Amino acid sequence: MLKTIDSFLSGPLLAAVNGVEAGRWIAISSLGASSARDLASGASLERLTAALFPVLPISANTPTPLMGWLADPGDEESIDAFYTMQGTARDSERRTFEMQQLPVLPQNVWDDVDAVINVDSDAEFVFFVCVGGAPHTVVDLTRERISQAA
Repeated sequence: MLKTIDSFLSGPLLAAVNGVEAGRWIAISSLGASSARDLASGASLERLTAALFPVLPISANTPTPLMGWLADPGDEESIDAFYTMQGTARDSERRTFEMQQLPVLPQNVWDDVDAVINVDSDAEFVFFVCVGGAPHTVVDLTRERISQAA
């Protein structure tokens, strides 16, 4: 079955998304580039999610395939972004799930994120999506990491 995809979701952006293994995570962020693996979408959250979710399978192996952090959980624009992300993902997947709200951005969360897509927004947020589409075990994005002395 062929799907029509938005033309901006091509080249490096589509390649990065397609390269993420099932059970791993991508991030959609308004914070701007912080590493070499960050990709600028040049789009709003609404346009990105409308183009991304029809082609990106979301994991069904976890009750929380979406997680979100908002810099200001009381900000109207941030709340709108949270529900836009959740609603677009639900509509595309045609299933019900809730996005888990992270009260803080875990320090080492980026270790388990394979691609970061930056969107244009005045609100500060990071949303995480667990990729599905093949048999997989979900990487625990919020697990505690233990530092061992040498």
